[in-house]
Amino acid sequence: MRRRVVGFGVCVAWGPVLATVAGAQADGRLAEAAMKGDTAAMAGLLRQTVDVNAPGRDGTPALHWVVRGDDLASVERLIRAGADVNAANRYGVTPLRLACINGNAAIVRRLLDAGADPNASDRSGETVLMTAARTGNPEALGVLLERGANVDARDPEFQ
Repeated sequence: MRRRVVGFGVCVAWGPVLATVAGAQADGRLAEAAMKGDTAAMAGLLRQTVDVNAPGRDGTPALHWVVRGDDLASVERLIRAGADVNAANRYGVTPLRLACINGNAAIVRRLLDAGADPNASDRSGETVLMTAARTGNPEALGVLLERGANVDARDPEFQ
């Protein structure tokens, strides 16, 4: 009889934790679909109103994946659904940095329109403007400069 009571107590105590873990895993489905480039699955999940900012198994949210894939239409859909344009993944990388790495001026513009920080820097101090300059797309650089990117920022490593 005691075992049942203890077992029941453990189930009651751990039940909410297990439900939260299961829910968090379910929320990562959008990021997983984005990682695979499965726009149909993404659309279906967005209709179900899943957490648009939930990371996938590797810690990367959906917006990062679609920016990395240069998929402007999916960037638009995720932003409309509430994606956080300033969210960093577990490595401290933001969607804007990924757009600058790709040199994709249209996505840089859209992220800035949605509130991305034109002066964001990574953990090493490299700004998104420095990243865009390194990848060499003049249009992406122009968009950042139009939106107030600081041309005088310095990488702390080279001051």
